[in-house]
Amino acid sequence: MLAPMHISGSGDQTVLGVIISDTALKALQDWIIYLIYYYDDS
Repeated sequence: MLAPMHISGSGDQTVLGVIISDTALKALQDWIIYLIYYYDDS
């Protein structure tokens, strides 16, 4: 298990958490765009 690195000046938010949430957000946006194009095409 990785020990989270704390961002200076931030208590509860971790670098790993930011990276995961940012990646998840991009993946979610890509998925929504894919669905929009997929259903719009059919």
